[in-house]
Amino acid sequence: MRLTIHIHPPEGESLWVTVGEQTKRSDEEHRSLQFDLPAGAYPVEFRQETEEPSFHIAKLLAFLIFMVPWGILNVLLMNVDSHWWKNCKAFCLKAKTVVDLQQDEEFSFQFVNAKYEESCRCWKMPEYQVRPALSVQERLQPNPISFMNGYLSFLARVTSVYAVLALLMGTLSYLTFSSGIVWGGILCLAILISCGTITIGVAIYHYQKMKKLKKAFSAQIKQMEDNN
Repeated sequence: MRLTIHIHPPEGESLWVTVGEQTKRSDEEHRSLQFDLPAGAYPVEFRQETEEPSFHIAKLLAFLIFMVPWGILNVLLMNVDSHWWKNCKAFCLKAKTVVDLQQDEEFSFQFVNAKYEESCRCWKMPEYQVRPALSVQERLQPNPISFMNGYLSFLARVTSVYAVLALLMGTLSYLTFSSGIVWGGILCLAILISCGTITIGVAIYHYQKMKKLKKAFSAQIKQMEDNN
Protein backbone atom coordinates (compact mmCIF):
# COMPACT_ATOMS: atom_id res chain seq x y z
CA MET A 1 0.00 0.00 0.00
CA ARG A 2 1.20 3.53 -0.71
CA LEU A 3 0.41 6.59 1.38
CA THR A 4 1.10 9.94 -0.33
CA ILE A 5 1.12 13.14 1.71
CA HIS A 6 1.21 16.51 -0.05
CA ILE A 7 2.77 19.19 2.17
CA HIS A 8 1.84 22.87 1.68
CA PRO A 9 4.04 24.92 4.05
CA PRO A 10 4.92 28.63 4.21
CA GLU A 11 7.69 29.64 1.83
CA GLY A 12 11.08 28.34 2.88
CA GLU A 13 9.75 26.08 5.62
CA SER A 14 10.44 22.37 6.02
CA LEU A 15 8.53 19.70 7.90
CA TRP A 16 9.42 16.27 9.27
CA VAL A 17 6.76 13.62 8.68
CA THR A 18 6.81 10.29 10.49
CA VAL A 19 4.51 7.43 9.46
CA GLY A 20 4.92 4.38 11.63
CA GLU A 21 8.70 3.87 11.82
CA GLN A 22 9.51 5.85 8.66
CA THR A 23 10.55 9.51 8.84
CA LYS A 24 10.95 11.82 5.84
CA ARG A 25 11.62 15.52 5.43
CA SER A 26 9.53 17.78 3.25
CA ASP A 27 11.47 20.77 1.89
CA GLU A 28 11.43 22.99 -1.20
CA GLU A 29 12.35 20.06 -3.43
CA HIS A 30 10.17 17.42 -1.78
CA ARG A 31 6.61 18.56 -1.22
CA SER A 32 4.98 15.18 -1.84
CA LEU A 33 6.13 12.33 0.40
CA GLN A 34 5.39 8.69 -0.30
CA PHE A 35 5.37 5.85 2.22
CA ASP A 36 5.08 2.19 1.16
CA LEU A 37 3.48 0.23 3.99
CA PRO A 38 1.47 -2.94 4.65
CA ALA A 39 -2.22 -2.54 5.33
CA GLY A 40 -3.03 -1.29 8.82
CA ALA A 41 -3.53 1.74 11.05
CA TYR A 42 -0.51 4.06 11.33
CA PRO A 43 0.20 7.10 13.49
CA VAL A 44 1.29 10.08 11.39
CA GLU A 45 3.28 12.87 13.03
CA PHE A 46 4.05 16.31 11.57
CA ARG A 47 6.87 18.24 13.22
CA GLN A 48 8.75 21.45 12.61
CA GLU A 49 12.27 21.45 13.96
CA THR A 50 12.88 23.80 16.87
CA GLU A 51 15.78 26.18 16.36
CA GLU A 52 19.33 25.87 17.60
CA PRO A 53 21.34 28.91 18.78
CA SER A 54 22.53 30.80 15.69
CA PHE A 55 25.66 32.23 17.33
CA HIS A 56 28.85 30.36 16.46
CA ILE A 57 32.47 31.50 16.29
CA ALA A 58 32.65 30.48 12.63
CA LYS A 59 29.57 32.59 11.82
CA LEU A 60 31.00 35.53 13.75
CA LEU A 61 34.27 35.34 11.80
CA ALA A 62 32.39 35.12 8.50
CA PHE A 63 30.26 38.10 9.53
CA LEU A 64 33.33 40.20 10.37
CA ILE A 65 34.96 39.32 7.05
CA PHE A 66 31.92 40.06 4.89
CA MET A 67 30.32 42.71 7.10
CA VAL A 68 30.83 45.64 4.72
CA PRO A 69 29.64 43.90 1.51
CA TRP A 70 26.63 42.56 3.41
CA GLY A 71 25.97 46.03 4.81
CA ILE A 72 25.99 47.51 1.31
CA LEU A 73 23.50 44.85 0.24
CA ASN A 74 21.30 45.60 3.25
CA VAL A 75 21.34 49.30 2.40
CA LEU A 76 20.44 48.68 -1.23
CA LEU A 77 17.62 46.32 -0.27
CA MET A 78 16.58 48.43 2.77
CA ASN A 79 16.82 45.21 4.78
CA VAL A 80 16.67 46.70 8.28
CA ASP A 81 13.11 45.86 9.38
CA SER A 82 12.94 46.75 13.07
CA HIS A 83 9.94 44.48 13.76
CA TRP A 84 12.13 41.38 13.84
CA TRP A 85 10.01 39.62 16.47
CA LYS A 86 7.12 39.23 14.01
CA ASN A 87 9.24 36.65 12.19
CA CYS A 88 10.01 34.67 15.34
CA LYS A 89 8.46 31.22 15.55
CA ALA A 90 7.62 31.17 19.26
CA PHE A 91 5.90 27.82 18.72
CA CYS A 92 6.75 25.14 16.20
CA LEU A 93 4.13 22.84 14.75
CA LYS A 94 3.75 19.38 16.21
CA ALA A 95 0.62 17.43 15.37
CA LYS A 96 -0.40 13.80 15.18
CA THR A 97 -3.15 11.85 13.44
CA VAL A 98 -3.90 8.23 12.55
CA VAL A 99 -4.42 6.85 9.06
CA ASP A 100 -6.16 3.53 8.42
CA LEU A 101 -4.38 2.29 5.31
CA GLN A 102 -6.37 -0.39 3.47
CA GLN A 103 -5.59 0.81 -0.05
CA ASP A 104 -3.49 3.50 -1.70
CA GLU A 105 -4.35 6.76 0.02
CA GLU A 106 -3.33 10.39 -0.27
CA PHE A 107 -4.10 13.59 1.57
CA SER A 108 -2.73 17.12 1.87
CA PHE A 109 -1.41 18.93 4.93
CA GLN A 110 -1.23 22.73 4.85
CA PHE A 111 0.05 24.92 7.67
CA VAL A 112 1.14 28.44 8.60
CA ASN A 113 3.68 29.47 11.22
CA ALA A 114 2.95 30.83 14.67
CA LYS A 115 2.13 34.53 14.51
CA TYR A 116 2.61 37.39 16.94
CA GLU A 117 -0.57 39.35 17.69
CA GLU A 118 0.14 42.98 18.57
CA SER A 119 -3.36 43.47 19.97
CA CYS A 120 -2.97 40.91 22.76
CA ARG A 121 0.84 40.76 22.82
CA CYS A 122 0.76 37.01 22.50
CA TRP A 123 1.42 34.31 19.91
CA LYS A 124 -1.12 32.34 17.97
CA MET A 125 -0.28 28.69 17.59
CA PRO A 126 0.58 27.38 14.11
CA GLU A 127 -2.57 26.74 12.10
CA TYR A 128 -3.04 23.74 9.83
CA GLN A 129 -5.60 22.10 7.59
CA VAL A 130 -5.91 18.47 6.49
CA ARG A 131 -7.79 17.47 3.35
CA PRO A 132 -9.68 15.16 3.40
CA ALA A 133 -10.42 15.97 7.03
CA LEU A 134 -8.77 13.81 9.70
CA SER A 135 -8.83 14.03 13.45
CA VAL A 136 -5.59 15.76 14.49
CA GLN A 137 -4.09 16.08 17.97
CA GLU A 138 -1.92 19.15 18.43
CA ARG A 139 0.99 19.20 20.86
CA LEU A 140 2.70 22.19 22.45
CA GLN A 141 6.23 22.69 21.12
CA PRO A 142 7.78 25.95 22.40
CA ASN A 143 10.67 27.45 20.46
CA PRO A 144 12.09 30.17 22.77
CA ILE A 145 15.54 30.32 21.14
CA SER A 146 13.82 32.01 18.20
CA PHE A 147 13.80 35.29 20.15
CA MET A 148 17.57 35.45 20.61
CA ASN A 149 18.15 34.31 17.02
CA GLY A 150 15.80 36.99 15.72
CA TYR A 151 17.45 39.68 17.82
CA LEU A 152 20.97 38.67 16.77
CA SER A 153 19.93 38.64 13.12
CA PHE A 154 18.52 42.16 13.46
CA LEU A 155 21.61 43.33 15.36
CA ALA A 156 23.89 41.92 12.65
CA ARG A 157 21.99 43.82 9.94
CA VAL A 158 22.14 47.09 11.87
CA THR A 159 25.83 46.63 12.63
CA SER A 160 26.63 45.88 8.99
CA VAL A 161 24.89 49.10 7.90
CA TYR A 162 26.86 51.07 10.50
CA ALA A 163 30.07 49.43 9.23
CA VAL A 164 29.36 50.85 5.76
CA LEU A 165 28.80 54.30 7.25
CA ALA A 166 31.96 53.97 9.37
CA LEU A 167 34.01 53.07 6.29
CA LEU A 168 32.57 55.97 4.33
CA MET A 169 32.95 58.56 7.10
CA GLY A 170 36.40 57.26 8.01
CA THR A 171 37.57 57.62 4.41
CA LEU A 172 36.08 61.12 4.07
CA SER A 173 37.62 62.14 7.39
CA TYR A 174 41.06 60.98 6.25
CA LEU A 175 40.75 62.77 2.91
CA THR A 176 39.56 66.03 4.45
CA PHE A 177 42.25 66.06 7.13
CA SER A 178 44.86 65.23 4.49
CA SER A 179 43.62 68.15 2.39
CA GLY A 180 43.82 70.49 5.35
CA ILE A 181 40.05 70.83 5.69
CA VAL A 182 39.95 70.37 9.44
CA TRP A 183 36.30 71.29 9.92
CA GLY A 184 35.27 68.69 7.33
CA GLY A 185 37.20 65.95 9.10
CA ILE A 186 35.73 66.94 12.45
CA LEU A 187 32.22 66.89 10.94
CA CYS A 188 32.77 63.39 9.55
CA LEU A 189 34.01 62.15 12.92
CA ALA A 190 31.05 63.79 14.69
CA ILE A 191 28.63 62.02 12.33
CA LEU A 192 30.45 58.75 12.89
CA ILE A 193 30.34 59.04 16.68
CA SER A 194 26.69 60.16 16.68
CA CYS A 195 25.59 57.25 14.50
CA GLY A 196 27.65 54.86 16.63
CA THR A 197 25.86 56.11 19.74
CA ILE A 198 22.49 55.67 18.03
CA THR A 199 23.42 52.14 16.95
CA ILE A 200 24.35 51.20 20.52
CA GLY A 201 21.09 52.74 21.76
CA VAL A 202 19.10 50.73 19.20
CA ALA A 203 20.89 47.53 20.22
CA ILE A 204 20.10 48.13 23.92
CA TYR A 205 16.47 49.06 23.22
CA HIS A 206 15.83 45.93 21.18
CA TYR A 207 17.62 43.76 23.73
CA GLN A 208 15.20 45.03 26.36
CA LYS A 209 12.38 44.38 23.90
CA MET A 210 13.57 40.80 23.50
CA LYS A 211 13.60 40.30 27.28
CA LYS A 212 10.02 41.60 27.54
CA LEU A 213 8.90 39.31 24.72
CA LYS A 214 10.49 36.28 26.39
CA LYS A 215 8.79 37.21 29.66
CA ALA A 216 5.40 37.49 27.92
CA PHE A 217 6.08 34.19 26.15
CA SER A 218 6.85 32.43 29.46
CA ALA A 219 3.63 33.81 30.94
CA GLN A 220 1.67 32.54 27.94
CA ILE A 221 3.21 29.08 28.28
CA LYS A 222 2.29 28.98 31.97
CA GLN A 223 -1.28 30.05 31.23
CA MET A 224 -1.65 27.41 28.54
CA GLU A 225 -0.31 24.71 30.85
CA ASP A 226 -2.67 25.81 33.63
CA ASN A 227 -5.63 25.67 31.24
CA ASN A 228 -4.72 22.14 30.28
